[in-house]
Amino acid sequence: MNNFQILLLLGILMMLLTILLYKKGWVKPVKPAESDSRPPIFWISITVVVLLGIISLIRWMGW
Repeated sequence: MNNFQILLLLGILMMLLTILLYKKGWVKPVKPAESDSRPPIFWISITVVVLLGIISLIRWMGW
């Protein structure tokens, strides 16, 4: 498996995990932006950090 296939697999697993948690009621649906005090850049930065963490983990594992 190359890196692209692993990233694709991780993406699919994350989507399934999110759907599963939503069905269990642990994850609430995203509210409209007006009710959220945090700016969108906050969520973008968290997403980037998580993605970089996954990529570095894959490189560290040596796949």
